[in-house]
Amino acid sequence: MPSNKWEAAMRVNWSFGTLCRILSAGVLLAGLSACATNGVIHGRMSGQLVKLRYHQSFWDQEGTITATMPDGEHFSGKFVVGTSSTTGIGIGAGSDHLGLFTGSGNTSNAAAVLMGGKGDSMYCVFTLTVPDDGLEGGGVGHCKLSTGQVVNATF
Repeated sequence: MPSNKWEAAMRVNWSFGTLCRILSAGVLLAGLSACATNGVIHGRMSGQLVKLRYHQSFWDQEGTITATMPDGEHFSGKFVVGTSSTTGIGIGAGSDHLGLFTGSGNTSNAAAVLMGGKGDSMYCVFTLTVPDDGLEGGGVGHCKLSTGQVVNATF
């Protein structure tokens, strides 16, 4: 218990300042987690347009993807972007320094599995132009339906 009013006021101010910092950090994190990318993948199957759309959150290298076929069948599922990591030991040229390095990043591959409303399925494989940007960085690929049909895709 504080011994005087000044000490009590300082304790309240410190608590209020701490609360403000915590709330500010929470608002910042909530704002960043709300960041997401929505995009379009241009698909063609036997010369007909296939509409593909994806949604990827800021923090994840995965997301959802939907497709609408020329006959109106809707597909939906998830995609993932491949990741890799490496660790090594290096010595600088002309130096007696020894260093450990690590690195990680996205591979240039992404894959998706979608299920259709009429019981068909679709498996997609994409090659990413800018792997660290995920699908947003663009790329090419194809999706193969359980019926054997192929959708060629660019984004």
